[in-house]
Amino acid sequence: FIDFDAGTIDLTDFLITIPTSGIIDLDGMYGVYDQFRIESASISPGVGYGTFSPVDLGGGDYSFIAGPLAINGVYSAFDSTLTYSPALNLAAPFTDTSLINGTINIDTGTLTLSGITLAEIPGGPLGETDDLQIKADIVFVGVPEPTTAALLGLGLVGIASIRRRNLLKY
Repeated sequence: FIDFDAGTIDLTDFLITIPTSGIIDLDGMYGVYDQFRIESASISPGVGYGTFSPVDLGGGDYSFIAGPLAINGVYSAFDSTLTYSPALNLAAPFTDTSLINGTINIDTGTLTLSGITLAEIPGGPLGETDDLQIKADIVFVGVPEPTTAALLGLGLVGIASIRRRNLLKY
């Protein structure tokens, strides 16, 4: 879910869940692994979260900056060169203290979040000096809130019943 205040251009609250991804091939080895998979991930506002610097781009489009994020996920690592590759399963809760860039079109309800760090996997235990960061861009296309959807559904049922009654008269 995403709550966005179009009046203040403020992403007030959200929870984005990401299901299991396909295999992510790395350009080279990271420790003894060259493939990762996101098993699950969730993104929500972190401590001190806020939306900053809304800019009207025209045509219903606005850009904004927001952060920090609280990210929880489980990730697996594999070695594709082995016939049987024992998986390294990592639970990786952390706060992405960087700010994310976003754009929203308040006419279409399309929200794009750019450069979200989904995982930061410590390199030390794998013999690496740098941590591995898995980043993503997320596009959310809004759907009507439940009340609006229910009213639309009731309207369609009403139209169908009126049409049925009219057909039965003839």
